[in-house]
Amino acid sequence: MRTSLFIAGWSMLLLLLPADPTAAQDVPTDRPYIFFSASPEEPTDVAPAKPLRQLSLRPNQEQTFFVYVHNPLKDKKTVQVQLVSSPRKGLFVVAAEKSVDVGGRQTVRVQLAANKSQLPPAPPPAPAADGKTPPPPPPPAIPLAANAHVRAVFSDGAEIENGAKIVRIDVSQYTNLEPKFEGGKLKITVTPKQTTTVLGSGPVNVRLTPRTANGEPIDPERLAVEGNNLAGVLALDKTGDGAQKVELVLNTANLADVLGSGFADVSIDGYARAGWYKLNSQPAERPFGVSAPAAAVPGKPIAVRFMAPNDGTDLRVVFDRTGSADGAEVKSLASPRNESIGVRIGDSGEAIFVTRSEDWSVEFATQGVFGKRDFYGRSGTKDSPKTTVKFDATAQTIDGLDAEPAEIDPKRPATLKMFRPGQRIRVIASAKDAESDIDASKGVVLYLGEKPGPDGKPALNSQVKTGTKVEGRDAYAAEFEIPPTTNVPEVKIGAIFVNGVGMPGGRETVIKVDYTPPEVSVLYFDPPKPPLAAYKPGDTVRLIASAHDPESGLDLSKDVLFFLGDPPGPDGKPTQTTLVLKKAKGVIKDARGDNGAYLYAAELTLPKDIKKETEVKFGVWFVNGVGLAGTRVATVKLDMDFTTATVKVKVLQGSAERRQPGVKVWLLDQFGKVAAEGKTDECGFVTFEKVLPGTYLVWGVKDTDQNAQDYKTIVARGGDTIDVDLSVKRQPAPNIQPAQAPQR
Repeated sequence: MRTSLFIAGWSMLLLLLPADPTAAQDVPTDRPYIFFSASPEEPTDVAPAKPLRQLSLRPNQEQTFFVYVHNPLKDKKTVQVQLVSSPRKGLFVVAAEKSVDVGGRQTVRVQLAANKSQLPPAPPPAPAADGKTPPPPPPPAIPLAANAHVRAVFSDGAEIENGAKIVRIDVSQYTNLEPKFEGGKLKITVTPKQTTTVLGSGPVNVRLTPRTANGEPIDPERLAVEGNNLAGVLALDKTGDGAQKVELVLNTANLADVLGSGFADVSIDGYARAGWYKLNSQPAERPFGVSAPAAAVPGKPIAVRFMAPNDGTDLRVVFDRTGSADGAEVKSLASPRNESIGVRIGDSGEAIFVTRSEDWSVEFATQGVFGKRDFYGRSGTKDSPKTTVKFDATAQTIDGLDAEPAEIDPKRPATLKMFRPGQRIRVIASAKDAESDIDASKGVVLYLGEKPGPDGKPALNSQVKTGTKVEGRDAYAAEFEIPPTTNVPEVKIGAIFVNGVGMPGGRETVIKVDYTPPEVSVLYFDPPKPPLAAYKPGDTVRLIASAHDPESGLDLSKDVLFFLGDPPGPDGKPTQTTLVLKKAKGVIKDARGDNGAYLYAAELTLPKDIKKETEVKFGVWFVNGVGLAGTRVATVKLDMDFTTATVKVKVLQGSAERRQPGVKVWLLDQFGKVAAEGKTDECGFVTFEKVLPGTYLVWGVKDTDQNAQDYKTIVARGGDTIDVDLSVKRQPAPNIQPAQAPQR
């Protein structure tokens, strides 16, 4: 009973007595004292060789230590061991304690018990995905205030041993940072300070985070640049895990837009801003202000990160909700950083120290907030630069969505917005958002066909691509191929943009597809010669044709081609079986077909070397506005008479060989009799058909010019076509029509 009263009285006294911060550095010899150890098995019958009387804890760690009491006296002592801290001056709160008996010159490990009145409420375990209840999480840490240490109170109550101190050390006490900028790269070398002994000297995580002027991390996709090394693991001693030197490298080649305004934040052990550098130069002044996303959705709470030097006082975060000082919302902060030391008591009574050092995250409600609003920090009467956030609740406007051929044809009308199956096209889209801008880092999605699903994968028979920035334009483009088997007149294209608050917005339209070639509606000979068998090998014929295309029209920049044999290929070049290929001379003046289409014509010579009755294909080739070729093919039967010959006579005169119309021409057989006679046409030609095989004299007389004449002997065979040139010359005496063939 007496002991219980003593403990109760001491607990009240403890709340009033100040601690002696210097006593913890000494090892007393006249009373028991406290020390720490990472081992649960310190020797019990000897004094510790180097008692650990101060814990220098790294930030953002969980480190386990055991508390020991050593009695240097010869007599046993009863000691009340207490882990305490000071929430305010003159007040001490017990986080954990234990009463132990320590024999003379003995060491005892203390199995601490948590002060239940100080334990934060433990959150209930969340059910796992399989429905089973997971093991309970570790109990919450008891927060330790200032001047945390372990004390020893002796049984007579007359003495207090202030014991061992517990402090959190800064990362600058055990790491070095060496920055330099060269070749467009920011390089920061991190090494341990070999002169500093740090408890819990496990591997140290180091990270370089490039940030915008707002303090927000730059999108990781922009940092996927060759040569970047933004994270590493540092070993604090030569035997530890990690490297003895970590070189963080930031290639700034892809960061031109933030090179002058952005920063690089080096975190060590999760301690933000252990180093803070401009992206292109030497260390910058440590920031004072807030970091916030560039855009947010009204009605959703927004969390801003407060950044301040460690020596700031009277700290506040200001949210200008309405754009005026009267509408500002202010939240106060207790310290420049959210730093703390907590403790959990393990199953064996060990103290598990939990340290935290991070920026304050301050949350504000945003109901009814639209447009641009500012956040900033305040220290005393000093305000930080303002960080602007755009509040946006609406999707962006896609103000441009169109398609064009991937390969532009300068001869093709720019106004024609129609395509063909199998054609490569370029889809181009642009968008704007007055509130939160377009976030191109999220990717601009362009598609041909149906809209992709939420997972971004293309729908059936559709294509999806990420657009790339069009040089010199505020637009994005991607190339697609219209399926070659398309047989519909319209194909859907679309675009999806994401704005600054992550809200997607899309738009669709259709492009016209002409999947049919032009229709060739007219193809005939001019003049016609019924029956078709009247056409002979070697004849020059004139073909006339027209075509129309109600969808894309005819491409009048492309030649209209007439051919004998098989049609040319899609490129307009002859194939191996194309006998003759000839361009149309152009549109026949003022001539149109029944459908109003222009008529085109060309002259073709039928093959001369046909020696038997046969059919010859002939046709015409047109191209429509999307580049599809259409042809029409017919056949003509060439009926050869192999029992007779054809004689074609051309009459000339003079050294200039002028063609002579109206000249009489006779065909005399071997007996001098006239087998055929005729007169040259306006071009100086006359033709004798169905000439029987034999030897003939071809005789031409121009009786109007002193009986100018000429003659030649020919041999006619069945199926032959014989060309004869006569050059008439004046004779001394007129001889209009000789009784018999002239003699030579």
